[in-house]
Amino acid sequence: MTGDPERVKDRPQFEVDDTTTSYTPPRSERPRWVDQGRSAGTPNPSGVPQPSAPHWFDPESGRAAPPPSAPTDVARPSTSRSASGRGPSLGSGLLIATIAAVTASALTVGILAAGGWLGRGEIIALGPSATEPTPGWTRTVTIEDSDRSRAAAAAMPAIVTIVSADSVAPGPVLATALRGAEDVRVGSGIIFHSDGWIITSRRMGCAAGDPLVLLSDGRQLQAQRYGVDPLTDLAILRVQAQGLPVASIGDSGSLRPGQVAMVIGSAWGSLSRTVTSGVISALGRDIHIEDPCAGEADLSLRNLIQTDARVDADDAGGALISATGEVIGITTAVPGTDQGGYAIPISIAKPIMEQALARKQLTRPWMGISYVALNAGIAQANRLSIDHGAWLQPAPDGSSAAVVPGGPAALAGLREGDVLTAIDDQRIDSAHPLDEILAQYQPADQDPLSVSFLRDGVPHEVLLMLGTRPDPTS
Repeated sequence: MTGDPERVKDRPQFEVDDTTTSYTPPRSERPRWVDQGRSAGTPNPSGVPQPSAPHWFDPESGRAAPPPSAPTDVARPSTSRSASGRGPSLGSGLLIATIAAVTASALTVGILAAGGWLGRGEIIALGPSATEPTPGWTRTVTIEDSDRSRAAAAAMPAIVTIVSADSVAPGPVLATALRGAEDVRVGSGIIFHSDGWIITSRRMGCAAGDPLVLLSDGRQLQAQRYGVDPLTDLAILRVQAQGLPVASIGDSGSLRPGQVAMVIGSAWGSLSRTVTSGVISALGRDIHIEDPCAGEADLSLRNLIQTDARVDADDAGGALISATGEVIGITTAVPGTDQGGYAIPISIAKPIMEQALARKQLTRPWMGISYVALNAGIAQANRLSIDHGAWLQPAPDGSSAAVVPGGPAALAGLREGDVLTAIDDQRIDSAHPLDEILAQYQPADQDPLSVSFLRDGVPHEVLLMLGTRPDPTS
């Protein structure tokens, strides 16, 4: 053997049988703790089954430790030592982890419940009172068929059918009596006051003969015309009755595309209430229809609600309602449409409803202008420096100048091409159209309006006294 003699001397000495070329080490005993951790019936190396030990054996201390709460086939406990010099048991670790998980879950549930993001099983109605979703969270809004049914049932008693003809009187066989009548018109209406006040389509307000109103309880009442709105396709009727069911009036200013909406009216001249369902398709639509009170003339309607719920011609004057049963619009007839339709926002209708209840003449404020509601596309196409406001331009059909000579706007010094940006510091944009802003004022108001506008990109401001909108039929 070679090498350092001192190092060789320190090596272990073994007895070697020089007659063999193999080596067999002496048999060693297995530590007790190895076999004590085996399951019952599991053979040890000697082949003899050993009973399972009720405890793990700690080789560090030589004492038994409590068994873990998890099955024995989990990973072995860590050999790291605690501050006391003894490693923590698997059971203690699992218990701590379980308590931590339960505590975290409870805190999470509490936070979600306190914030209103954790549903309790109730239906969240989608309607005017719906708030903006909280950033970073998704709120699920569910509208069940039963909700639609409840909303329709709540609104339907206040929806009436209106029939007008050259000669029509109440009777048990109204449909038969109408067969030989001339100039028959069928429409819908909404009771907005229990003393018999009804808002309906303009076509029912200027029809021949006295209109007949069919209530939801089967009664037939003769109606008197109170007035026709000179701005929109609306009219006010009244019947002599008290204690009538009244519609719940909502807020059309908070509507958003995609909200559930339903139409209730006298579709297809059925003389009864019909319900169709859909969503709010768009807001702020402008259309032109044939004026039902002025022969061949056109009637321009601005800032309408578009819905994919079917609106039939005889639905005109009926209710566009939300999923909570509130009236958010009054349907208007649009000839030639097979699906969907339009409605006048209830915020536009409220002023004349209030005038009627105050026994005032139905009037609208008037500036004497024709304009285009600006958006980014129109502004870009016409190289304008602003993408919102009312751009003073002549009517496309030539029926009106941009600024009517002698009208309030002309007297205030406004000109064609000006862009109105605000009324009394209220910005004019898609969320606040000019017609809706003006609907808040009465023509009799003596205080002038402050009108902000741009002319050739330069801001200006003038004072303007409102006038009374002329009746197009006079």
